[in-house]
Amino acid sequence: MVENTVLKKIREEGRSFFKAVSCANETVYLILLSLYVAIYFLLKFGWAVHMYRIDEYIRYSLLGIVMWGSAIYLFYVIASWRSMWEQNIQLIVTAVLILAATWFFSKRMSTNLYGVIMDVFFCVMACGKDFRKMLHCILMVAVVMLVIAGMGLPLGYTWDMVKPHNVSPGHSLGINYPNTWGYLAFLAMMITWYLYLRFRPLLTSVFFWGVSVFMYRFISCRTISLLGVVFPVLAFAVDLIEKKMKERPAEKQGSFAGKAAAFLVTMMPFGTFAFMMAVSMQYKWLHKHYYYTWFHNFAMRFVQGGLYFKTYGLPLVGNPYRSNRITYINVNGDFLEVGILDSSFASYIIMRGILWIMYTLAWLCAAIWKALKNRDYAIPFLEFIILVFAMMERPGLEMWYNFILLYPLAKVAGGPAAAAALDENSADKTEDSTGTDASGSGGSGSCTTE
Repeated sequence: MVENTVLKKIREEGRSFFKAVSCANETVYLILLSLYVAIYFLLKFGWAVHMYRIDEYIRYSLLGIVMWGSAIYLFYVIASWRSMWEQNIQLIVTAVLILAATWFFSKRMSTNLYGVIMDVFFCVMACGKDFRKMLHCILMVAVVMLVIAGMGLPLGYTWDMVKPHNVSPGHSLGINYPNTWGYLAFLAMMITWYLYLRFRPLLTSVFFWGVSVFMYRFISCRTISLLGVVFPVLAFAVDLIEKKMKERPAEKQGSFAGKAAAFLVTMMPFGTFAFMMAVSMQYKWLHKHYYYTWFHNFAMRFVQGGLYFKTYGLPLVGNPYRSNRITYINVNGDFLEVGILDSSFASYIIMRGILWIMYTLAWLCAAIWKALKNRDYAIPFLEFIILVFAMMERPGLEMWYNFILLYPLAKVAGGPAAAAALDENSADKTEDSTGTDASGSGGSGSCTTE
């Protein structure tokens, strides 16, 4: 009986806390999110030598603003959570233990402590905030940063680093590497499609194919260019499916086949992860048959992952590996030079550990589940593209690139159904004499108007 009372109190206080989060100032959150994304973009700039110190000063100044601003923002959220100060010492102790565990695991990971904590902060504090406004902020930062990098070339502030790629050189246009330029541009393209180009196949095709041709011809981003060419075709199919599904009554979507399809789509992140692991374990076979063929760009990622798994194992909370190391590993009797891990899945396992990637994948599944409830079929489609990209390139699972991580608790255009989807398991079970509002743990809470 006591155990049930404790669990009941945790559920009630959880709803109360998320209600306080959803009522927190949205403008402050969007400003902090924009600055946080800008920090990561600044890390990708190819600054000239005389700009290095200024770059570090700007980056660490922004980081300080984000960290102190986030701490103050969180303090006011907790202060508005009035019931915390009455008799819930066990909840305070639980929160302290969670923070201590986060700190411990973060120190063990091969990544900055603030990166892990900030990722969790922005994902949780997205509760009740407008998802489209978040995307507008990320898109604005991406476009502005790409423009600054390009304009810095003739002024001598940024470098056009050339990386030979077979016969054609790959230009970076002010960014560190050509592939980095490609994924920053592709991020802006995907957000632009979600915000402006949905159900406009002609404009989507012209936009994506034009940028893809430019990337292939001048930047030499083969993997990203291929995704850019395929994207409009898949987007057109998703548009048609979304129109048809919204025309169907909800009862027909509750059939066994519909539930099975929804479950498979929801588990897509774990399915992609399992595929990557299975293929990476066959790195010797891939190296023998495909490493020196036209599929080199794809096979290389899985070979690298398999080699690093063999060398570093599958750490629970990461290990001391650093991404800028060049390691020589024995493959089929030959010692190969394996540099930076390109696969986001592999780098997450090696640098942050199994626990962190499981958390990330579970959060992505929650986003897809909510999107299907809200009939927002563009989110699973974009997540599929990002997951394919994550197998090929490093930033695919990072919060500042994988904007789907902000979706589970956010308010979306679908209206009250999106918020109700987050609460449906508890809203009809829990109202008692305390009068706690069940919508508090949902996407919007009682202080936002949808």
